[in-house]
Amino acid sequence: MESLIEHKFTSEEIFFLYPQGGEGSFFPDMIIKVSEGQEGFLVENKKVIKNLRTGTNSIIDLFNGFAVFLNKKNFQKKWGTLEPIQFKDKNLSLIYIKGYGTVDFSIENGKSFIENLIMQKQFFLTEEFEDFLRNLIFYEFQNFLKNEEEIRKDKLEEQISRNLNLNFKSFGLDLIKFNIVGGNFIEEKVEEKKNVYCNKCKKEIPMEAIFCPFCGEKISNKCPNCQKEVPEFAKFCPYCGRKI
Repeated sequence: MESLIEHKFTSEEIFFLYPQGGEGSFFPDMIIKVSEGQEGFLVENKKVIKNLRTGTNSIIDLFNGFAVFLNKKNFQKKWGTLEPIQFKDKNLSLIYIKGYGTVDFSIENGKSFIENLIMQKQFFLTEEFEDFLRNLIFYEFQNFLKNEEEIRKDKLEEQISRNLNLNFKSFGLDLIKFNIVGGNFIEEKVEEKKNVYCNKCKKEIPMEAIFCPFCGEKISNKCPNCQKEVPEFAKFCPYCGRKI
């Protein structure tokens, strides 16, 4: 093995294991260099045995395992449903749901990330972790659809974000933001309030007004059915639909 062990991350690389082909032997007087913006660990039998400081670290005792480098930057990774997901809406119509977006995160607890994810799943490359992340989001997507009759982007985003946050915490990750960019589901609609005009001064006023704020004219009367105030020019109650 090399006498000096170090690693320079690419912009998208999350972690690096040395050696990458499997466990290796680390001998006394070998040097491991941890650069700024990195965390370094020594791992033996899938457990972290030492945190490495920023700068140069000398191996004191012989052991077999890995040196693990972690990139401490914030990451944004793209995700997308691996395949269309079958879904029956409230009318029992069968549709195929797809979605895509981004997920922002960072490594919060390096020891937990290594022991509970990297070592457990035997990941050696960032690409393997990214595949795992896409599968995890796909699973949450499927799980959400099992109990819903309609798909709203805001509700879907909120629920998946909540579940991902719990998973990420167990892996030593900090979920910064989960975002759905697009897909075939219902967007939340905000109903616009319409204004009406006073019969006396002809100025535009809010529909729910009882008196005109400009001339004081009484605008509304009570509906004979629901007893709510309705505009006197209304032919039907806007609350219950009763003809006036």
